[in-house]
Amino acid sequence: MIDKPIIFSAPMVKAILAGRKTQTRRLLRWPAWTGYAEPHRALPDGCALYCWDSSENFLGILRAEWHGRLWVKETFVSGTMNGDAERRWVRYRATDEADVPVGTRWRPSIFMPRWASRIQLEVQEVRVQRLQDISESDSEAEGVQPERSNNGLVSCPARGIFAGLWNDINGDRASWDENPWVAALTFRVVEAPSRPHA
Repeated sequence: MIDKPIIFSAPMVKAILAGRKTQTRRLLRWPAWTGYAEPHRALPDGCALYCWDSSENFLGILRAEWHGRLWVKETFVSGTMNGDAERRWVRYRATDEADVPVGTRWRPSIFMPRWASRIQLEVQEVRVQRLQDISESDSEAEGVQPERSNNGLVSCPARGIFAGLWNDINGDRASWDENPWVAALTFRVVEAPSRPHA
């Protein structure tokens, strides 16, 4: 079972903590035997599926890559109390921004060490699909909500908001319009181990 890091933005961390986000989509990493680093740009669907089938266990490999627990990396700041390395504290930008002095230099999520992570996720399901195959309900499970007008009618569905969010995060690598292959992960939050947080 894996125990690997996964990065989330502050709005998505908030959605996870609020129980609104139970899915995430990540660009599919193709195994070396396919000979393609970015097949979502190079291969038609049929060829891509043929490549998977020729392995006989590609989905098994993919599930093994994601099966288990993921620890969330997020923007944070940390330090020690009176220089005592045993008494560390951590603050998280998603929820603690008001609790730290103005001008605090937040550390990017990529630099978060394992000990500072406060959220663990357990992957329950792994699916392979084209990005644009996401449904409205799965878009909401990604942590976004449809926009509504003053009269309560949906003015922009969650799927459209998710498309914009995807482009904000991944547009330089694989945009919504390119319709890349993704690994769609369904997860649940599990209790995190105790951690220093003064």
